[in-house]
Order: sequence, then C-alpha cells, then structure tokens
Amino acid sequence: MNETTTPPDVLVFGGLADHWKGVIKESQAGLRVISCHNRRDDLGNLEAVRCLVGWQFPDALFRRLPKLEWIQCLSVGVDKLVRHPDIPSSVRITNTGGLYGDAISEYVLWAILTLSRRFHTVVQNQVKRRWEQVGGSILKGSTVGIIGIGDVGKQVAQLSKAMQMQTVGFVRDEKAGMAYANVDHVASIDCLGEHIGEIDALVLCLPLTSTSVGLINRDIIRKMRNSAVLVNIARAELIDEDALVEALSDGQLGGAALDVFDREPIRKWSRLWKTRNLLVTPHTSALTSDYRTRVSNLIRRNVVRFAEERPLLNEIDRSRGY
Repeated sequence: MNETTTPPDVLVFGGLADHWKGVIKESQAGLRVISCHNRRDDLGNLEAVRCLVGWQFPDALFRRLPKLEWIQCLSVGVDKLVRHPDIPSSVRITNTGGLYGDAISEYVLWAILTLSRRFHTVVQNQVKRRWEQVGGSILKGSTVGIIGIGDVGKQVAQLSKAMQMQTVGFVRDEKAGMAYANVDHVASIDCLGEHIGEIDALVLCLPLTSTSVGLINRDIIRKMRNSAVLVNIARAELIDEDALVEALSDGQLGGAALDVFDREPIRKWSRLWKTRNLLVTPHTSALTSDYRTRVSNLIRRNVVRFAEERPLLNEIDRSRGY
C-alpha cells in the first residue's frame, strides 16, 4: 500500500515484503521504502523508484518505473527479467545465486535416495496401513549426471561422492575438458545424448536460456535407463513435461522429482499429482530454517553497495542470461 506522500526510492514487492522492507531500512536509513504484497495494492506515485526488490513481478509494474536502475530478484532464475521488453538494458539485475547450494544439494540427494530405494512407496503404504516390504537400488557405485556445475552442481557432486557414486558433469562447450572437484568425468552438454544411457540419476542445475529450453526432450528421455531417475531444481522449461509423464506412466523411467513448474502453484487437477513415481515438491528445495537470514544478509550488502555506487553482488550478465 502507499505509505508515504513522498515518492519512494525502493519498492519491495511480493511475499514477505514487509520483512524485506525492514531489512532495507536498517541497512540504509536514508532510503524511502514501500512494500507491496500483491498487484491489487494501490502503490501511488512510483516515478522516483530506483530499486525493485522481490520476484514474480506483474508485467505492468515495469512501465511505471521510469528511473529504475536495479532489480534485486529474490530467486535464482531471472530469465524472464533478462528478456523482458519493458526492462531497459541499463537496469542491473541481481539474484540470490550461491545462497542455497548446501540446502538444494541435500534435497537432490534426498530425491535420488527416495526414488532409488522406493522410500516414497513405503510412505504411501504407511498412509494406507499396508505392510509391504519394498526393495530398491543402493547409490554406491551408481552414476549421477549433473548438468551445470555451478554452486549447486558442485555441492551435488560433493554429496554424491560421499555416497560413493560416480559423477559426470555436463557443461557448456567452451568449458568441456576443465577439471572440477568431485567430478570424475566432464562432458559437453551437446554430448548428453551420447552419455545418457550410462546415467542412473540425472540432475538439472543449469540456468534457462534459449539453448537450454527443452533440453530434456523425448529423445533424451527415451535413451535413459528404465531404472534412471531425474531431478529438476532448475527451471521447468528445461523438460518436455508430456514426454516425462508418458515415460513415468509407462514404466520407461524409474522416477523423477520436480521442484519447479511452469505454473506455480500447480492446479489441483494437474496430472502431475497422480503420475507414477513422481515426487512433486512446491519449490521448497532451498527453504530451510535460516532462509530469511541468508537472503537478508545478501540484501543488506547489496543495498549498501548500491548506495555507495559499488559493484553489486550476484549481478547477472544480461548478454548471457545468467
């Protein structure tokens, strides 16, 4: 809501807006900050806003911010902002990358372990009060493929090696051949189809770009082992959802875990809820008890840097999209 007659310097939009507003005001007392919880709030005059904080912004909002200089996105994925027609190329965009690698890698290991050992079936049987011994495959000696060896991918590799798994890292062409800690073999993403049949668990940790949309297509899924599992903590558009659902339903794929979706929340009648051997989690892989503390620390540091006209942390290279 409009909290002052003086045009604000900073607009905080979306969930926990009041909390982030408090963090910003504590960091830089001279800034005028207003918070907005949803698009129905009356924001008043926004012509002086130089900084926008939040995520899932309505498209019309950007047309009301002629002096916008910086967007602090409170998520890692910024592909929609990078290509948004109403955000000038001069606007700097920062994300929260690097804050959740440990939390997300633990989620990935949970998903692989749950699907491989069929622990999800055990839980379902408990709800039904059904006594049924269910077996599965151990992780030791299996191979995990990690697409994207950034902060999250590196920590997935570290935990995988702790479980005595073999690790294959898929990276962009220009990086192929580089050595990464805890990665046994490095290959180009362009060669994914050649190696996919050797993978027991495939983890998507890469950003969404024009070249990665639909990366996990019907052909790739068809080449995967029937026992293989797929985990996506990156962006929903990386996967051909129809092909994935068909493969899971037909038993042509061992299982999958999705933490990101085209539409969030997914609708109650979505087929994903009932798809065989599919773990559906509501974008929670990064949510831990210290989530607010981690994000608050980043906001504080970047607000001070912005006020002092210093380089911002986690700034996106808009030409690359990440």
